[in-house]
Amino acid sequence: MPQFTFRALERDYQWYDRMDEANAALRSAVPPGSSFWKALDTLRSAGAQCVGDNRDRRLARCTYSERIIIDDYHPADAIWTVLLHLQDGEAVDLTMSRDIDKR
Repeated sequence: MPQFTFRALERDYQWYDRMDEANAALRSAVPPGSSFWKALDTLRSAGAQCVGDNRDRRLARCTYSERIIIDDYHPADAIWTVLLHLQDGEAVDLTMSRDIDKR
């Protein structure tokens, strides 16, 4: 199985526009019930920057940003965000989103 990276995730998403496949790749790399610290290491190794949430110590936010071209000529940033929920030392839930910043 190829190593999970956000760069590969973005390339696949640009071609196929399928968030369900992106979520499946994420859950394959970080299955629910994984060690929280191992999950963070996997996401960091995939290219994300991860930080904790001061308001909720059971939450980490990992982001990856890549410069892309949209509509054939407009530069933009594709921003992938993964919210990682901690319970009893395990990553119990992951939520992923992709946003475009056209600035």
